[in-house]
Amino acid sequence: MTTHEKPGTGPESKSDTDWSYIARREAVIYLTKNREDYFYSVYDCLCRKMEHGFWQSQVKHALASLQSEGYIQSHDGGRGHRGQPTRRSYCITLLGLLKALTYNLSPNDFHLIAEKNVDKAPLIFGEWGYFEKNGVAKMIVLLIRSYYLYILESILEGSFESTNIRQRRKLGLEYHSKRELDTSALTRYILFARLPWLNSRKLETVDPLEETINESFRKMSLEWIKIWVGNPTLKLYLVDQLNRKQKVTEGVLTRVRELQCYINDTRCCEELQF
Repeated sequence: MTTHEKPGTGPESKSDTDWSYIARREAVIYLTKNREDYFYSVYDCLCRKMEHGFWQSQVKHALASLQSEGYIQSHDGGRGHRGQPTRRSYCITLLGLLKALTYNLSPNDFHLIAEKNVDKAPLIFGEWGYFEKNGVAKMIVLLIRSYYLYILESILEGSFESTNIRQRRKLGLEYHSKRELDTSALTRYILFARLPWLNSRKLETVDPLEETINESFRKMSLEWIKIWVGNPTLKLYLVDQLNRKQKVTEGVLTRVRELQCYINDTRCCEELQF
């Protein structure tokens, strides 16, 4: 099919919605693997992937919608030596990268994506070979998908404009941008998502069922920590995060004790009044 034929007019035609979805998906995957490229490179790749090809307007619409939703960014190349505008380039954002990892891709694709996007999550993608070697790369992908769905659910519940500072910090969102994610929030999520023992309601209990649950949480947490301890870079991060969590816990306990003292003092005052 030539680029002048309208896509979707063949015997296996698809609706505009289908073509829009495919164009968006393939554009995200392409930019995730290539970091940054120009419109015609994206357009050419999409046409080669699809039997019926695309209109240029369809690809432009797909890129525009992805940019408006924060999945990609575009950069104006400025002006050439004759004052003519140069080509606009497109690149993937961290949110777009998370979206790409929700698609059914091969392990080789995941490896390439990690290799090309180390700067977006250094502790995760920079150590991807180590995760693959230890057989947990697939688990990392599942955790990334879970984090993305958590972010997406927050977007659907309410716009980022109305999200307060506490919620934005929890989601890892920068204050100055509606769709800009903080890499550190993603890394912390991946670390602590497999440490359920830290969040157990009761570490000591006489209930056999809860003892069994806590023991399974303990084993899962220790197995996960074993992976992180085996890599010097990840170990340093793990120790730092556990120290931070300990300080927070100690701070909470200090406040609890202070409130308890206040309650006791109040009771003493009430008794004296009687």
